[in-house]
Amino acid sequence: MNRKNLYYLIGFILGSFVESRSTFSTVDDLLLFTRTHQEELKPDSLAYSDPLSPTFYSSYARSLKLKNRFFNFMRSLIGIGIRVDWSDQYFEAIMKKACKEQAEFKNMNGEIVGRPEHRYVIWGDLCGSVHSFVRCLDELKRKNFIDQNLRLMPDYYMIFTGDVIGSAAYNLEILSIIFQLIVLNPGRIIYLKGRQERQFNWHNFNTYRELEIKVPKHRISSFVSNLDLFFENLLGTLKISYIDQHQQKRDVLFSYEGFEKLKSAPTNEILIQVKSNKGIFAYTLTNGLSLRCPECGITTWTIFSAPTYVSQEFYKFYNDSFCILEMASNGYDWLISHFYRRFDGKGEFDAEFFNFLTGQKFESEKVAKEFLKEQKKYLPVVRTASLDHGNQFIFGSYLDLSGSIKNIGEDLKRGLSLRFNKENIEYGGINGRFLRLVALDDRYNQTLTLDALIKLKNDFKTNLLVNGLGTRPLQTAMDFASKENMKILFPYTGASIGRQENLKNIVNLRASYADEAEALVDYGVNTLRKNRFVIFYQDDAYGRAGRDPAKKLLVEKYKITDILEVSHSVGSLQLDKAAEEIIKFGPSAILFFSIEVVSAELIEKIGIKSLMNVALLAVSFMSHSFTEFLKTRGLSSVLSQVLPNSHGDTPIAQECRDTLKMYMPSVDINADLFEGYVSASLLVEAIKIIGSDVTSEKLLRYFESLKNVNFKGLKLNFNSETRQLMHNVWLDVGKKDWIIFDMSKNNQ
Repeated sequence: MNRKNLYYLIGFILGSFVESRSTFSTVDDLLLFTRTHQEELKPDSLAYSDPLSPTFYSSYARSLKLKNRFFNFMRSLIGIGIRVDWSDQYFEAIMKKACKEQAEFKNMNGEIVGRPEHRYVIWGDLCGSVHSFVRCLDELKRKNFIDQNLRLMPDYYMIFTGDVIGSAAYNLEILSIIFQLIVLNPGRIIYLKGRQERQFNWHNFNTYRELEIKVPKHRISSFVSNLDLFFENLLGTLKISYIDQHQQKRDVLFSYEGFEKLKSAPTNEILIQVKSNKGIFAYTLTNGLSLRCPECGITTWTIFSAPTYVSQEFYKFYNDSFCILEMASNGYDWLISHFYRRFDGKGEFDAEFFNFLTGQKFESEKVAKEFLKEQKKYLPVVRTASLDHGNQFIFGSYLDLSGSIKNIGEDLKRGLSLRFNKENIEYGGINGRFLRLVALDDRYNQTLTLDALIKLKNDFKTNLLVNGLGTRPLQTAMDFASKENMKILFPYTGASIGRQENLKNIVNLRASYADEAEALVDYGVNTLRKNRFVIFYQDDAYGRAGRDPAKKLLVEKYKITDILEVSHSVGSLQLDKAAEEIIKFGPSAILFFSIEVVSAELIEKIGIKSLMNVALLAVSFMSHSFTEFLKTRGLSSVLSQVLPNSHGDTPIAQECRDTLKMYMPSVDINADLFEGYVSASLLVEAIKIIGSDVTSEKLLRYFESLKNVNFKGLKLNFNSETRQLMHNVWLDVGKKDWIIFDMSKNNQ
């Protein structure tokens, strides 16, 4: 027998006389465990969904069964007697107790009645990063949130937003700690179900494979059954309810995926939510806590807490991270504090402090604590404002957030949210009033547009619509608004239906599709010298709003008659016949008055070879996504725009980029996001100028009064006949400097 095997045999024999006890009963035990086990484990595979490290597990399992029995025996001889490794016997025992507690907690229906003395410690995805979790627990012990024996102080809670298990090597260890916390603090440890806790995921990835390696084969089925039971009893959501200053019930929502994924009806009760960062599927750069775009008007925070090897490699995330939510009284004065430090650092945790509703950041902990006592002092715009939920500016919008033009809808939403959040964060809103965007998804479908409008009017009590997306949805909005006395500001469409003098409840920001068509045709004929045109258009009010003026210009002004009109029905991808007709016609230029997804399909069917010498001229509704698609195929395009280059030196563009860098650093600016930002900026400016008693009617009249105004580099001149503020069209021809066309002569 060689020395190594003899060593294991001696350890097994001597260790068998030692009565083991839990490693995970105190904070010091946990620290000892993490100090004696490697943290930065490089997995054998860097596939995000399966970063298992069998090389590590096999050696770890052997140490569990043999070597540490010897070490534990030796420690017992000298009086230490502390197990430094995970125990399958202890895990099974504490798991059964936790299952019982979790089943009882589930009967609470996922709601806690909040009180001012409550404190909530919140973690995002942990993904099995036990070392980071233990360091955070040690910090909480230092702050007197928990004691040495893992018991929370009275009125304190812990909330896990899901994916406690995941891509790290210590999923069973971190579950052991969670089970211990649940048993010791009944009803105050809220573990929400994430993606990794779903049966399909945990059965097929790391956690199950850990069981196969660390647990004797004849006991695995029992472990699996109990874990299935525990995960099945996890809540999907948690609500903390409170009563605001108007004696109305309000909720804070905690969940893994967020309100929009819950498929719940829009509600005016939920004003704030906290959710997971959702791993690779929606990951954006963060230091742990991030303020995101509102969902259905709900202030949205995401938390991430997993500095695993995978997170470091894929996302450059290196922080231990957790948050503490402190409730004060009315919801407006809640404080969320974020504590973080680099996972391999030895210094103290850094901290940042925010108003939970508005996102306003405080310069220090002292200022943040004073805010809880004297909130008005730290909202610099006004000292005497009524700071409560009932005193908000609510802006409604109908956007495609999940359909064929969702890329435009999401970018508009980001731009609007970015500017409103800037005002909320830096100044606490305007005159103490929080700016709230409620953007509802209509999927570019008029039936759903009507549903969204009804909800905005009845549920959210707003009569102001901003940046509504699309021509057909605008027609629905105009019909509804005329009956319900709603105002429509800056719709994202250039169709003529919203540009008539008798429409007194609408103001357009952008130039018309007729203006864009003229600029594209002029450039195609005079600069590119094209004389054989295809007009590809969507067969509805939007497509015809570009087709008709384009054809008229070609025929009447430029005497060009070699024109082929090719249409498609809304959303149709049946384009074989259209492609054949275009190839047979052999155009020198194609004008696009369609949508990106359909036009991209047409390009594929025509083939790159047939388009190498064809000018591709597209209206702004095609969006930057179309030009990016063409680049991947080696093709270039000319895209008309209704605002100057967002990467240019216009003051409002520079401001937008700076704000984006500050609050959404992982998001790139584009024309649609910029349009949302400009729209929100105009609203913010108008509200400040109007002052007290702002109404939708006063906002409309303010924009009607703008004559030859320079707003941060944008020329605004309201035309009552077209209900339009801007009259320039820019052409993006693939260069830094865009070509500008002054269309004001068309709107006089």
